[in-house]
Amino acid sequence: MSFDFDILERALNANANADASADTTADATNPAATVDVASDGDLTHRAAVAKQFMLAFADFVASGRPPNQHQRTAGLEPLLLRLRIHAGDRATLARFTCTLLCHTKHVSLYADAGILPSTGFVGELYRRVSHRVLPEVVNPIYLRDCLAEAFCDPCDDDWLAAASDEQWQELIRLVSPDGGALAARCIERFETELSNAIDVLSLRLAGLGLEAELLRVYPDLEEHDSPFMAQQHEIQRWCAGRMQSADTVNAEGTHDHSQLDHALVLLDQCRSVLDRVRKNTASIGTSFGLTYLIGRLLHTIRRLELLVNVAGADAAAKPVACALLLREVGLAQAQRNDIGKHIAQSMDLVALRVTENAGRTGEHYITETREEYFVMFRAALGAGFVVAFMAWAKIFIVGIKLPALIEVFGICAMYAAAFIIIHLLHFSLATKQPAMTAAAIAAALDDSRQQTNSSRIERMVDMVARVTRSQLAAIVGNIVLTIPTAILLTYVVFALSGAHIVEAGKAQKLMHDASLLSLAPMYAGIAGVLLFFGGLISGYFDNKSSYNRIRERLQAHAGLVALLGRDRNDRFARYIEDNLGALAGNASLGIMLGLVGPLGVALGVPLDVRHVTITAAGLGLALPAISFDVAIAVAFATLFGV
Repeated sequence: MSFDFDILERALNANANADASADTTADATNPAATVDVASDGDLTHRAAVAKQFMLAFADFVASGRPPNQHQRTAGLEPLLLRLRIHAGDRATLARFTCTLLCHTKHVSLYADAGILPSTGFVGELYRRVSHRVLPEVVNPIYLRDCLAEAFCDPCDDDWLAAASDEQWQELIRLVSPDGGALAARCIERFETELSNAIDVLSLRLAGLGLEAELLRVYPDLEEHDSPFMAQQHEIQRWCAGRMQSADTVNAEGTHDHSQLDHALVLLDQCRSVLDRVRKNTASIGTSFGLTYLIGRLLHTIRRLELLVNVAGADAAAKPVACALLLREVGLAQAQRNDIGKHIAQSMDLVALRVTENAGRTGEHYITETREEYFVMFRAALGAGFVVAFMAWAKIFIVGIKLPALIEVFGICAMYAAAFIIIHLLHFSLATKQPAMTAAAIAAALDDSRQQTNSSRIERMVDMVARVTRSQLAAIVGNIVLTIPTAILLTYVVFALSGAHIVEAGKAQKLMHDASLLSLAPMYAGIAGVLLFFGGLISGYFDNKSSYNRIRERLQAHAGLVALLGRDRNDRFARYIEDNLGALAGNASLGIMLGLVGPLGVALGVPLDVRHVTITAAGLGLALPAISFDVAIAVAFATLFGV
């Protein structure tokens, strides 16, 4: 890892020549027009220098970029080692840094880099995807773009993240100028841009703290003094005093930062408010918009704290505060187009609420006592009975040769209706359980973090045992009744029509589809994925029911009150509140199961699903058609397949 300091030296020399040329031109200019020409020339010169320095900085970073994973873990150590040994390189990097800071605008770097933008989750996701394909236009007058141009390699976030706080602090100390006019201009520019960024973020935080979605979840912000507004008043007073006098000092002769200290206290209060908001969402639900807003507020608060700490630090603490800021904005620029990071940081709260709601639903599928075990078994028997008719209905829909699109729609609607009927009758389908009980197990793991290792193990052993017993009861209950029901249904249809539900060729296919020698294991895995998504959809709609206050809105619906009456409408509203997630999850699961096979046909790839209860029902329909004439090897392959 070797940093090329000649790149920076050439940029500095070119800048010195440009400065000399600009001075000569100004001397020869008409004195009456000196101000205007100098102003225009200064803007042009600043843009040219910024572009030149941006390219030099990008080349400098590229020359020291670690080529392999092992060297990336060293962080900034190779650069620091070079700077410790060579005083000339230290001076070059210090002069270069000062010149770059003097010729660029900093506010967008401090106030925007790494903070969720106002465009929302989808807008920011689109920006990151599109900029990965077609990079954005770089404006060299902004320091943020200079860093973006420098940290453009996918590995940059690795070695920047590996750099410790001590390495960043040492880098700040090594490149800090000892004095001189350039250093004074650099410090003045930095302090001005820093205070502007603090003002911008403070105003933005005050506005976000008044968002209607936040007030809806935490109405106390309207009833009491809002810390979001109070921090802005404190910072505004500090900025106003700073503009009146750059050297406001107290009796001891040190800078007065009492208002900034008070602002830090208020920012901590803002974070406490957001913590209470997040706790409230456990009972009233959340949304993607609220999650994004909370994330944006937390990012803004953290950045404001960093900037305020830099502005209020004394000479000894300044390098530490600047190092923390530099590390955060540098890493943010390196990760500015990271799609995975954006999705992760924006969806954590929604995922938590959805999983918790699914977990609460999953608790109903876990038995504890003998009585609950047999209740589960009886519920599984009922589901097996319904699924036998569902398998017959699918064969009937396929057999009447409807147009392809109508057939797919009919199968999806039939599956969805059957699963909803199973839920309405309080029956239990075996393969729906893992999607729900998995969330309950995850919740149990989360709750056990505060316990000792032995108690955690005991709790998890008990949970796994109960889940296994419950799952076994559901599977056996489904299969025990669905196969006899399907066989009986076949004989009833044969007695009424003189023909079996399936012909011999179709029966052989159903036997093969259930066999372990077919692609049944892979298709069962596809069904498992769909069941998982069904559980997530169920949790999502439970969360949505709470957050959007579905029960209260249904109770206040004038049309429903007139149609059902007040009492029945109240019962209906409470039922929908308690069961919206389950109804939506069952309907979506039926639609997904019905779509996989046709999707495989349309794409020309072997896609299908295998559902243990539906497959068992298919066997029950097939066996009478072949007069139960099954070879021993086929029987065992089918048994193990199921």
